[in-house]
Amino acid sequence: MSDKQDKKILTPYKAVSGYTAAMFAVILAYLVMSVLSASLGGIKFTESLFYFFLSYFVISFALALGSAFTFKRQKLFLSDVTAIKFSPKFIAVILLVFLGTFFGLSGINDLFVDFLQKFGYKPDLVTLPEKSFLTVFCCIVFIAVIPAVVEEFLFRGLVLKGAENFGKIQAVIVSALAFSFYHMSPSQTVYQLIIGVLYGIIALSSGSILPTVILHFLNNFTIIIIYYFFPDFVIVGLAKTLLTVIGLLCVAAGLFIALFKFDFKNDKTVYGKEEKFDYALSIAPGFVIALVMWIVNLFV
Repeated sequence: MSDKQDKKILTPYKAVSGYTAAMFAVILAYLVMSVLSASLGGIKFTESLFYFFLSYFVISFALALGSAFTFKRQKLFLSDVTAIKFSPKFIAVILLVFLGTFFGLSGINDLFVDFLQKFGYKPDLVTLPEKSFLTVFCCIVFIAVIPAVVEEFLFRGLVLKGAENFGKIQAVIVSALAFSFYHMSPSQTVYQLIIGVLYGIIALSSGSILPTVILHFLNNFTIIIIYYFFPDFVIVGLAKTLLTVIGLLCVAAGLFIALFKFDFKNDKTVYGKEEKFDYALSIAPGFVIALVMWIVNLFV
């Protein structure tokens, strides 16, 4: 058996250290942006168009840097964490899950936000620069395209694959929690957690991150388009309830297609105590960083 094959079998759990490396890189990126802001004009600079897009790029770059560091340090191959392939049936899965999550999850997430507001929490609102061809184009690139690729590679690639030998269900839960807390936004916690679970299931059932990259892009792209071109788009009352129900049915249908004939039983060697300890040691610092930042954002 070749060294490459040995690594694919024996070391995938080490891929999860990419989460901790990425979170450290994200914190460093925030510090760099703070120093840059203070040295280049303070509030005036932070309100500039350049700073807005730079902040998105720097965070994505930090995630990519953390992933690259892990690949080099653990001597991993791309094939250790994902395959770039696409089955035609996932066209239906993507459409159903995209429509289902977009219309079906907002009502559920709103209940969680309402709960937090009882304790004085003020939801963070999405604010994008004034509309122009340049700003819309840059938003699509820096908010929809780049994060979709980088985040899916980290969460549905490194983290999900790194946990797979604990069992597929456990891997989905771990990667979803990591994804949700990474965003450090209390108002989006439930939404991101459910999205993380759905994307994890789709990534496992497809054997690739390509379907989730497309889903991730569509979600962010649609938010941008609605913000700029349909600013008065609001669904309330009975219509919201009906769309929530229809959306959840769409998600269920998408998952049924994705999981048809897919076995969730683990077909790989289960990690031993030593690997489990190394796994926990690798991912715990990343979770601590994300959780602390989540708590800070809850009260600030």
